[in-house]
Amino acid sequence: MAAHTERGLQAASRETRRRVARAGGRAPHEARGLQAASVETRKRVARAGGRSPHEERGLQAASGETRQRVSRKGGRSSAGEESSP
Repeated sequence: MAAHTERGLQAASRETRRRVARAGGRAPHEARGLQAASVETRKRVARAGGRSPHEERGLQAASGETRQRVSRKGGRSSAGEESSP
């Protein structure tokens, strides 16, 4: 593994350092989640009570019918094979 002595802006090109300086030192990835979302997305999330559609994952997000089907198959996927650890 290579030893990196320069990180962040130290390792950036001269043009990148200038661009960041012009932006007041703020990187575009500092805003995350709803801070980085468009106005329309923030409005949609607010209308939904602040919940995002991906808060539920896997079987939590599945329909009742799908949960019953998976339960009948002993928790196996529709591919029919259990994954091995």
